[in-house]
Amino acid sequence: MNEIFAVLADVHGNLEAMDVVLADAQAHGVASFVVAGDLSGFGGDPDGCLDRLIAVDARMVRGNHEADYVARFGPGMPVEWRTGPRWAGLRWNMERLGATRRRYLADLPDRLELGRRAAVMHASTRGIRAGAMPTMTDDVLEEMFSTEPLRSAFVGHTHRAFDRRLRSGRRIVNAGSVGLPLDEDPRAAYAVVEPRDGDWAIDLRRVAYPIERAIARAWTQAPEVADEVLALFERTGRDHVGPAFRAARDEPDDTFLSVLAACLRA
Repeated sequence: MNEIFAVLADVHGNLEAMDVVLADAQAHGVASFVVAGDLSGFGGDPDGCLDRLIAVDARMVRGNHEADYVARFGPGMPVEWRTGPRWAGLRWNMERLGATRRRYLADLPDRLELGRRAAVMHASTRGIRAGAMPTMTDDVLEEMFSTEPLRSAFVGHTHRAFDRRLRSGRRIVNAGSVGLPLDEDPRAAYAVVEPRDGDWAIDLRRVAYPIERAIARAWTQAPEVADEVLALFERTGRDHVGPAFRAARDEPDDTFLSVLAACLRA
């Protein structure tokens, strides 16, 4: 690519955050958009987010949410997805997307080639769930991306933005998360990329968005206590969802929500 482009990742249905990011990117000369997966899940407008990105001709890859949930939702999905409070948010999101959008997301590729031996993928060349963290050493990151002779990889998945040039010269750029950052900065994150002298000039940007409005739009999708966990996630930029749902993973439906509530009080 020989034009300024933006890399978005982990939008997770947060239309308020995505609209602000799209406007900020266009104000900074962005000509095109690529999306490194996880468009759906959690937020209140997965359908609106996809429609906006299609309208700007964004190129997209699948994330683990598209592979694990969107592609599997339908007649052959696990029986437990059909009932109970723990899957209420999933059902709500899938119904908002509708069959046509779900098919579009499920059929997305797992990577995009950008030229200059560069590619966009959700997590790493090791797979759609093998995510790159800013705390990882160069040796660990080299191993994660050593399966291919890429010079640059643009990724998401871990919801933590960073730009690292490894000793080999390989460059790993994590765009962070548009909809649910996890670095204790709740502002939407994305990357502006400009081709320059055979390399890339990277601007990892953060943009404030109306968080309370985004929370209000998502509030109806799951039982109240689950939505409260998500609201904490959005307000703080810390992962309250993962620990809470892991703590309640093996609970039966009748105690699932009380365990989530205990996590909120902890």
